Amino acid sequence: MICTAGGSWYSRDDSSPFIVDSSSTITYPKHLYLSIIGKETMQGPKEDRIEEQSITIAPPPQSTAAQQKTDFEKRRYEAIIVTSWISLSAALILFNKTILTSMGFSFPIFLTTFHLLYATVATRLMKYFNSPLLAGVADVQMDWNQWAKGVLPIAICFSSALMLSNMAITFLNISFIQILKAFTVVSVMIVGWLAGVDKLSQRSIIWGILVSLGVATASYGELNFNFLGVLLQIGAVFSEATRLVMVQKLLSSLKMGPVVTLYFFAPVCFALNLIPLLLFEGLGEAVYYLPIKVGWPVLFLNGTVAFGLNIAVVFLVSATSGLGLVLWGVLKDALIVVGSSYYFGNTVPAIQYFGYAWALTCVFILKSEATVNQWKELAIQKWNNFNRPVEREGPTV
Repeated sequence: MICTAGGSWYSRDDSSPFIVDSSSTITYPKHLYLSIIGKETMQGPKEDRIEEQSITIAPPPQSTAAQQKTDFEKRRYEAIIVTSWISLSAALILFNKTILTSMGFSFPIFLTTFHLLYATVATRLMKYFNSPLLAGVADVQMDWNQWAKGVLPIAICFSSALMLSNMAITFLNISFIQILKAFTVVSVMIVGWLAGVDKLSQRSIIWGILVSLGVATASYGELNFNFLGVLLQIGAVFSEATRLVMVQKLLSSLKMGPVVTLYFFAPVCFALNLIPLLLFEGLGEAVYYLPIKVGWPVLFLNGTVAFGLNIAVVFLVSATSGLGLVLWGVLKDALIVVGSSYYFGNTVPAIQYFGYAWALTCVFILKSEATVNQWKELAIQKWNNFNRPVEREGPTV
């Protein structure tokens, strides 16, 4: 028996007419296997000379039925993950709006701080019980200088975005807040250009202006317009854009998934949120009204939904492509606009739907340049084939 360089082995027994290859567990006729292996070695009789080299025997092709079953299971898994992500996103937004307005618990900074505390404790418990979602924590090497220049400023932006967004909920309708969030892609372009991370092309400028026009049209149709609420939400949008750009610029060398990122940033954001909580809302007053207005079980359920959304993001990224993330994100935002207006009984004028649909279409085109170009080339090719004159053969003499 001889082992090849790739780990495969074959029999050198002359009494057996067959050879079994361990890499594929398939029995071959000896003369066929020797012809596959190739050249001869320089020792032994000519008929027994075999070159010791690695070979790769391709497994038999998968049947059509098995391939269809695999594709169906993959699509079903993606559908389950996407549905869970959209459901949790919509549930969290509606849940927060219900607590802060319908239940009369007007403490948005306290609610944000509790979410961060919940995430801090939950990620530590996951790390203690060796959750595979936090397996990358040990691979993150970070010193105090990197923490101060990278983690801390990003945590400030992260905390500000969450806090300002929840504060805007107390002034604006959910549907209008989602419309304003469509401006995030433009704000990321602006902040990235100011930070020197990205360059503004003519295409990005044009489509960015069109997105802004769509958002402005939708804002013009808002019946319950509140200037302070708009300022808070725009502040949340630019805080989130700054966070994304800073992550790209300062922490690009650290490979951290969503849950690992939450493991490092949640405690820092929680500590930062305590400052505005004590200054503007008061911890004692929020804790006093909590059991009267909401109740601890409802608050813990709200925190569970918020943390579950972060877990769903992990599986969403692994189950879909980059284009899929864009498409499902557009669908999620549209469903939240329609669903929240129905749930809370808000009136959304036709001009607002038109402006938002225009903005979402421009966002999709802006974020999916390669895909849009492929579709355009395919459409041109089909149009040319459709208009091509049919060549008819003349009569044969």
